[in-house]
Amino acid sequence: MSFKKLALSAAILAISYSAHASKEKIDEAILGVWAMFPLANGIANVVEFKGNGEVDNHSFRCDIASQNVLSKGIETKKYKLDGNKILFVTEGTPEFKEHLIFKGIQTRKMRSGRLYPILQLTQVITYGEDEELALDFEYLQRESNDYTPLCDAYFAMQKAGK
Repeated sequence: MSFKKLALSAAILAISYSAHASKEKIDEAILGVWAMFPLANGIANVVEFKGNGEVDNHSFRCDIASQNVLSKGIETKKYKLDGNKILFVTEGTPEFKEHLIFKGIQTRKMRSGRLYPILQLTQVITYGEDEELALDFEYLQRESNDYTPLCDAYFAMQKAGK
């Protein structure tokens, strides 16, 4: 394969939704089940964005000591889009205080050689008068009804000392 064809193939594979996509495209792009790459503390949530303005957050923790997946239940929230922001209504409060910033969806090649969509979000939590905390997350797209967290990869990385 020539260099030009290889470069073109790589460019096509790198096409992703960006934070500048329209509200409708973002709404369509985030629909489905997404498993969060586990954090250092083992938190490995799985979210499902539904087409009805609701998102289910399946809360999990990968317990390194027992090598078990601990479930903390499911929380359903209402959301709406405002530009590239995904705004959440917290139960009991009328205003949107917690939100995610849609950074894009990229295609990434995994060890298996297969390409997977990766959802990139920044979570912004407002507390106090004007204090904010921002955290970056990446989520692997899952098949519908597959709410399995990515704990196997987390356990393997912990065992390897990474």
